[in-house]
Amino acid sequence: MNAKFLKSAAVLTLISLCFAVSALYYSSKHAYKRSSGELVFAQTYSQINDIGSILIHKGANTLSLVLEDNLWRVKNEDYYYANYPLINQLFNNFISSKYYRPVNEEQVQTSDFIKNAVKIDVLTKDNRLLNSILVGNKEDRGVYYIGTDASTPEKLFLITGSYHFPENIYSWLQQPILQLSPTQIKKIEITNAEKPIILKRDNENQPFSITLENKTAKNINAELLLQSLNYVSAEKVIAAQNFDDTPYSLQKAYKITTFDGLIVNLRLLHSDNDYWAEIKLSATNLPTSEISDYIENNTFLYDGWYFKIPAETGKVLFNYMI
Repeated sequence: MNAKFLKSAAVLTLISLCFAVSALYYSSKHAYKRSSGELVFAQTYSQINDIGSILIHKGANTLSLVLEDNLWRVKNEDYYYANYPLINQLFNNFISSKYYRPVNEEQVQTSDFIKNAVKIDVLTKDNRLLNSILVGNKEDRGVYYIGTDASTPEKLFLITGSYHFPENIYSWLQQPILQLSPTQIKKIEITNAEKPIILKRDNENQPFSITLENKTAKNINAELLLQSLNYVSAEKVIAAQNFDDTPYSLQKAYKITTFDGLIVNLRLLHSDNDYWAEIKLSATNLPTSEISDYIENNTFLYDGWYFKIPAETGKVLFNYMI
């Protein structure tokens, strides 16, 4: 190998190193620069159909959302189905949230921002990171959020969007698990170890009558019971194959029938201050077409799941007495 060739190779190597250093310098400088109107989740937007999971880090907690069978699920909650409105809000931010302008360093303490910000990691189906974004509170005027790419947390920007991160992971579950309008309910059958109780009425404007031990009484006040059935949320969800019901010796069953033909079978399990519910949907002999469609489209939300319900709701349902 001659000296001329070695000299040329050395020059090429030196030029290549200069280009590499320049590229790194440009990349690091460019990372600090965000054009007004640039998408915050640009990589996510460009591969929106390839998103496979979303991690939301808030304080010591991490929410893990995963896409399975084209439905978003909460991995933290035995892969139960995620709250559709919150998922939609996230995706609206992915496609529309934009950088507005840099934040003046005097306005925000970077250390405080990093400490309190929520980090959103968006990954592909094969686990490649698309974006990692830090989102903080709104600025003083309440118009823009403060945010930045997690790789450059010291460079903060005002960003557009509508961000909402509930404190509790269960808020990310599909909620409520049960919502029956008081005017919809025609009959309630309650059974446990004692004799069954039946509350019924002929139309929504009538008070309930009660049948107990073959005796009927009218004008029963069922307001508290109806209010409890009007909105039942879940604090935790466990798949049936992972749920052990042996510690729950106290049980109670409700069969609730609506005027339009929906039947909700609600089995309650109770131990200490824990209340769990198992829910099954069915229909009367002559349901409306809307109810038939509702059962067909929503049965998957209930079959094979146990729901931990709030103690205040569980106490009313479990201890209801005439």
